[in-house]
Amino acid sequence: MERVDHKTLVRFIQGCESTMRMVVLFEDCVHKVELHIKYNGHDMERVDKAQELQGLCEKERPMRMVVLFEETLRML
Repeated sequence: MERVDHKTLVRFIQGCESTMRMVVLFEDCVHKVELHIKYNGHDMERVDKAQELQGLCEKERPMRMVVLFEETLRML
């Protein structure tokens, strides 16, 4: 039933007993939980990458100041 259109699937579910509907709802809930877990994983990755970027920017700042200072001295 994975490749049928929506109307066919709805008609099939409506023709089934309540136990079939419970299975469909359960599968839908499982899928939503899986997506939520995946989303949280990506969100944590994003936070980690943002922290890594912040650390690199802080390390780079003094180096940029040295380069700027050296360029200023050369102009004098």
